[in-house]
Amino acid sequence: MTWDLTNIGPTIIAPLTPTLSLTPDVIWPASLYTPTVPLTATLAWLPTQTVVITTPWALTVDGRWDDFIAAWYGPMTPTVGTWCNVLPPALVITGTESLTLSVQGALVSAQLNWTPVVTSSAVDYAVYVLRPGGGTWELAAIAPLTQTAFTHVNLPSGVYQYFVVARNDQAQAVARSNEASVDVGIVEVNPNYGLNNVPTMVFIRGAGFESPLTVTVGATILQDVFVVDSHMLHAVIPAGLAPGVYDVAVNTAAGQAVAHNAFRVINAAVVDDLVSSPDQLTTNPLTVRVNHLTRIEFTFQRLGGKFTLPEITVAIQINGVWLANAWTTPVPPNSTVGASPVDWLPPAPGEYVVCAVIDPANLVPESDETNNTVCKTITVLPVAIDITPPVVDRFIINDDAPTTTVLAATLTVTATDPLPNPSGVKSIQFFEFVWSQGAQRWLPAARSGWVDYAVAHVNYPWTLLDIPGIRYMEAWAIDEAGNISLEPGIDTIVLLPTAQSGYVAQNGVVFYRFYVRQGQAVVVNLISLDGDADLYVWGPGEQLWYSNNPAGAPDSVAFNAPITGTYQIEVHGYTAATYQLTLGNQAQAASLQSAQAAAKPLPAAPAVPLNSWPGGRAVRPPDWPEATNPAQHKVFPAAGHPLTVPPGTQRGRLRRPRFHLRKGENHFKRYESVDVYHEQDVQPLTK
Repeated sequence: MTWDLTNIGPTIIAPLTPTLSLTPDVIWPASLYTPTVPLTATLAWLPTQTVVITTPWALTVDGRWDDFIAAWYGPMTPTVGTWCNVLPPALVITGTESLTLSVQGALVSAQLNWTPVVTSSAVDYAVYVLRPGGGTWELAAIAPLTQTAFTHVNLPSGVYQYFVVARNDQAQAVARSNEASVDVGIVEVNPNYGLNNVPTMVFIRGAGFESPLTVTVGATILQDVFVVDSHMLHAVIPAGLAPGVYDVAVNTAAGQAVAHNAFRVINAAVVDDLVSSPDQLTTNPLTVRVNHLTRIEFTFQRLGGKFTLPEITVAIQINGVWLANAWTTPVPPNSTVGASPVDWLPPAPGEYVVCAVIDPANLVPESDETNNTVCKTITVLPVAIDITPPVVDRFIINDDAPTTTVLAATLTVTATDPLPNPSGVKSIQFFEFVWSQGAQRWLPAARSGWVDYAVAHVNYPWTLLDIPGIRYMEAWAIDEAGNISLEPGIDTIVLLPTAQSGYVAQNGVVFYRFYVRQGQAVVVNLISLDGDADLYVWGPGEQLWYSNNPAGAPDSVAFNAPITGTYQIEVHGYTAATYQLTLGNQAQAASLQSAQAAAKPLPAAPAVPLNSWPGGRAVRPPDWPEATNPAQHKVFPAAGHPLTVPPGTQRGRLRRPRFHLRKGENHFKRYESVDVYHEQDVQPLTK
């Protein structure tokens, strides 16, 4: 037999008199001698104290110790020893029949199904589980040969791994399944922190999210909860919660799933905190190969603060060992900054834990000094013939439309794998980002996983998150050799709450962005269906137009854009409100007048900086939709009415040009567009 001794963690030690020729200081690991529980044991460091063991350890045989210490076997009372760094070894099964295992997670349980064993010597099945947080494989159940399914119930939230073995009458494995992992209950709350003076939208990922359900943060029942599917929901944590750390719970008819200490409420009045997350710790290139130079890049946020801090040190560690220090530029209050990249030459293939430690010497006073370390596991691949990453040449949402009023969308992407030695584009992965007001950063809220390129290439179906506003999406490509594109394809679209109502929490902000040319008419109409939402529009240079009428009165803003640039439409929740937002036309702009409620304070600045995009990228938002201004523009003449264009006529664009500047390129790439003309500049031909 072969034993795998690579696991580390706690173990149970038997104080046996060895029959082997070993020195007295040798300690061998052992699993419990019986799968029958409960079992009474004695504490090694306090013999007068007994404990009850309720969970059997893996790979044991009833009535004796496992084969690993069979030479030591003898009648005894089991003793629970101190914590060690060696686990009971796992049996490596080779040359046996394979079983196929599938697992489906739920709110508080996991459903296992496997193919039946063929080997005639099998008498039963043993189901093993590796619980969240690691540890060792535990025996979860013994099933008769007539049973090829098992429901593991009453499980705390987390990620579980399972495998099944078929055993003979000596409890020896004669067949083994694959290992399968599954989410149970809540496995992620993103973001896991938020300021207490504004609402924070959180995305909860896991399993078993079936309506009707409730979500609680501590004792607070959240009112705005939307179930995306059985594996994800989003909810708004209201402003005003007391600072502290809270449990997050999802309650359905199946039970309650709890993520302990899953969300931290930060006191906005005194906060000055440096914080980040694993998605902001990346490598360039994303595909890391042995002995190939890799740059480790890191971004973090400063929440709060009153004065600009000098440069901050970030320590980069590999597997717990210091690699190098990175530095930032000066860090203003409420800002996002990037550290200087750190070069790394991976010495061998395998998995590495890469960590970034913000302010490792604690030179910067912070309101929370416990959240400065961010880690993620990076896989280093061996050398390959094809080491050139693919390129995403084009990515559009809904055929490059600037706006949509429905959640159903289509994605089209074109990618190529350049010379030399191209292996071919294999898959595409899509990401959808939203802005978190409470966390003050963009979140990768939805992702597709890797989709076969032939499937993702044209009109791939996508359902936008039911959150009105500007939507930012990325498309990444991977080739057959495992190389990932250096840069994603990027597109944006505005989801307008016109056909369906939008929601804004009290003190919350929902924002929309457009690229507007000088002189274009900008008309925005807001109707609060219930509650009181107000309308603010920010232009380049933080010029503000607004309408903040009392509840029950519509809000409208109209102006001709003074300069070309990005304009941000913000819907503010004076109270929690549902609303509809429409874009008007030129005719309305001439007569529009809107009253303002002087009692409502005006915002001092945009809720989100107009140049803020995921990854710090420079992105042009959708063009202001000219189709909403029929009196201003015509694209083509009606049949039989040809048009002339006088010399010097200014032309616009019906479809927005898409400009992208990628690393290593010195030119912009522009997609096709169609010329349009101002109606007053176009005259019918005279015969």
